Amino acid sequence: MKKVVVFHSYRHPVLAALAAATYVGRLTAPGPAVADHGARRGTNRTTGAVLQRVLRVPGMAGLLAGGRGRLVEVAGGVLYLDRPSRSAVFPRALREVARVAGVGDRAEVRRVDGPVTPSLRLGAGLWRLPAFRGVAAALLEAGVRTCLPSLAGAVPTVPPGSIGRPRGEAVAKAVAGARQPAGSRSPVVVYCCYGSSHTSVVAAAIHVGRLDPTSLPTRDTVLGLPRFDRVGRSELGRLFPAGRGPAGEEVYFAGFGPGRRLVHRAALDLLAAAEVPRGQVLLVDALSRADWLVRLGGTLSRGLGLVGVGRPLVAAGIRRVYPALADLVRSTQARVGRTPGGQGSEEGRR
Repeated sequence: MKKVVVFHSYRHPVLAALAAATYVGRLTAPGPAVADHGARRGTNRTTGAVLQRVLRVPGMAGLLAGGRGRLVEVAGGVLYLDRPSRSAVFPRALREVARVAGVGDRAEVRRVDGPVTPSLRLGAGLWRLPAFRGVAAALLEAGVRTCLPSLAGAVPTVPPGSIGRPRGEAVAKAVAGARQPAGSRSPVVVYCCYGSSHTSVVAAAIHVGRLDPTSLPTRDTVLGLPRFDRVGRSELGRLFPAGRGPAGEEVYFAGFGPGRRLVHRAALDLLAAAEVPRGQVLLVDALSRADWLVRLGGTLSRGLGLVGVGRPLVAAGIRRVYPALADLVRSTQARVGRTPGGQGSEEGRR
């Protein structure tokens, strides 16, 4: 396993890409002496030069096309999110997933919030329209030239110097760190939903044996589950332990908020970059089994604070979808049984 550094930005993903590229030495702030030299000669040698370097950053073309909501690797273990991360849930969730995967000490998540000039924002938006590509290029060039100097404070680990492959390779090797064997860590299952209060809580309870998957629980039983309909917004992104499953796997539940799909994809990308064995951590979307009654009750209780109205509705909704949640848990337990190291796998039975 290797160390991973993830850059993200609440404001604009270009900032995260620039920070990652600066970190590994692919970009530096444009020097005023070079620009003055070109001006004295009456030429325009530097026009577009910075932008050409930016466009060579891995994944930049896809980012300017709208991004896929994924982590893009710039060099060994250095990645950036190609869409805005929007809220504090994103970095918190990634750190939590890295922690339960056993790579928390080797996964760093950095937020970059430098200036986003109107020229950068407009240029990035126009870049998607081929007819305005020339205007977009000029705007992006101006915006990047403004942003790059400010990243020196945001990325303090990079010493000043020129762009070049040797320094980028040296940083990549330093980030990679020493490889470690996968070892015999127990598999990890994380049930995810919007607010870590309803479907994920119930699915985790079924998985660890707190609820019988073959018997419909009473409303009072559902309401009595630890943290059911009681997790606040400030706790989104946090992983709550539920216990261990039948194969010895660690089971957690979590809420990733409105950006849960973005968090889900990015967490898997982080684990892959950190060389966590495939299947070691399973992120399971429990919200996919919710119906309109669960969503309505959850919105009223957790979103609007109408607990007296929303909590009975969401409990009734959970009882309606309980068979679907039980099926989801059974399929997840079967996947754990096929994971190396699980007691249900061939390796785990040795």
